[in-house]
Amino acid sequence: MADLLAQATGGVRRQLEPIDLLDDTSDIAFEEWEKKKHYRELTQQDIDKIIELAVEDWIKIILLKNEKGIATTKLFKELFLFCQRTGLRWDWSPYDRGPYSKEVQEGLDKLESDKTISTATKLSRDKRIYKLREMKIKTDAEELWKILPNSFKEVVTNIVEEFSTKTHEEVIHYVYSAYPEFAIAAKTS
Repeated sequence: MADLLAQATGGVRRQLEPIDLLDDTSDIAFEEWEKKKHYRELTQQDIDKIIELAVEDWIKIILLKNEKGIATTKLFKELFLFCQRTGLRWDWSPYDRGPYSKEVQEGLDKLESDKTISTATKLSRDKRIYKLREMKIKTDAEELWKILPNSFKEVVTNIVEEFSTKTHEEVIHYVYSAYPEFAIAAKTS
């Protein structure tokens, strides 16, 4: 892990220069740029549908598509990539394990206190696994899914499929390579 962080950050916490992208991680950065490039323009009708959705709704949608549950780091990274690829604007900042959003954390806390999601603890670096709790909640999340524009469904599906088989380290490496500005606060030890 330290090697991945050192590669992405140059071994120190610092602002990266454009030249830093010209290493072996540039393929990932270009691949991510290509994924954003193919994002279509939304119609006003699409915008009207998605503007009403709260952070909690987007969390439920991601959890719906991660049926077996998802660890904290992967959940944050999938939501971050979703925002990057769709232009959805949330406040993301560099943090110990990459992009962090207080809005997402508050949404998770709210969903957990409302008993909308369940959490399980496991013995590893990522201690919490999030899942939708009950069938009614899953049905509500499916209703949210139905109103999404197809372009958003495609982005969510692609992200979930892309990262479902990746390890914790691979997910972090991908995000740090594609968005090195979010690796500057990463812990390298």
